[in-house]
Amino acid sequence: MKTKTFFLLLIFILLGINSYSQEIKTKQNTRTSKKAIKTSKIEKQGSTVKTSDLQYQTTQKDNNNITKDSSKVSQQNQTIKPIEIVNSDQLSKNTTPVITQQANGSINWTEQYIEAKGTSVIDYERFPNKAQAKAMATRGAIVEAQRNLLEITQGVKVVSETTVKDMMTQSDYIYSRVEGIVKGAQQVGEPIEKDGLIEVRMRIPLYETDGLAAALYDGLPNINNKNLQIQNNISDNQQQTDVANSNQNIIPNGLVFNFNGKKFDPSLFPLIVDQNGDIILDLSMLYNPKEGKFPKILSSTKDIFQELNFKEGTDVIDVIQSYDGKIVVDGDSVKKHPWWNNFTNIVKKGLNVGAQILKFILLI
Repeated sequence: MKTKTFFLLLIFILLGINSYSQEIKTKQNTRTSKKAIKTSKIEKQGSTVKTSDLQYQTTQKDNNNITKDSSKVSQQNQTIKPIEIVNSDQLSKNTTPVITQQANGSINWTEQYIEAKGTSVIDYERFPNKAQAKAMATRGAIVEAQRNLLEITQGVKVVSETTVKDMMTQSDYIYSRVEGIVKGAQQVGEPIEKDGLIEVRMRIPLYETDGLAAALYDGLPNINNKNLQIQNNISDNQQQTDVANSNQNIIPNGLVFNFNGKKFDPSLFPLIVDQNGDIILDLSMLYNPKEGKFPKILSSTKDIFQELNFKEGTDVIDVIQSYDGKIVVDGDSVKKHPWWNNFTNIVKKGLNVGAQILKFILLI
């Protein structure tokens, strides 16, 4: 009996000890868990703070970049102030177009297109049906007009002595583009029937986005590598001056050249050079193929020029001679024109004014 009682007491004691030890372990685990949770929270908070700092730093950098970019954009989008030296309607009514006549067509530098004609015999013997005969003759006339158009186009001077044919010979890409433009030429008016022939006229644009200049633009010869170099008409100090200066942004909406009876030798992108052949202004810098605009070249006389009520103080640039797509002027004299440096400075800085500002070039 005593033995049984002893064993029972021993079992109860062991159970109590086990229960007590389990309680202690549970409390320890709970404390450890709480500490872990606190530590985790602290780490997360620390991480959040670091992320916030990174975000702040990134934002600061982005803001700096945005500020710099905005500054560049702001500089490039300065308000250019064109001076209208003559009313555009008056000018168009009192000037004549500059046209280079060819055997089977012409190049109109004012309206900015190349036009060619083609003819074909109406063959009633081969095609007894009159409508069919005329249709076949029209097709033949179109083919001939395109051939003549290509011939005229190949002879066009692009920059200086370089012709379209030269550029087509040097580049298959340009060759195919020019051919494509000629094949896509637009017919002008209806076919004309006369003396047993059908005559058609076909036309391609010079400067529009789907025109000749746009097709050639990427392949323009780098004339700055030749002996012709753009003159620094502006001193280093002036070039460092902020282009935002309003006085620097005032330019006329047209140039007036006094040829005084001398012949003008046109090109797609004329060069204005001094007596030494150094470039004062490369007019290709005014052209943007995505916009397809270029100043119109007009012709007039001194008498009409004086009657057109040009704005007082309009500068007239005397021309020494013109050859190979160049207009030769007195460089020292040109530098004295108050707006010239402003204009060349704006162009050289890459501000895309181009034909948006300079609307015409008048030859008198």
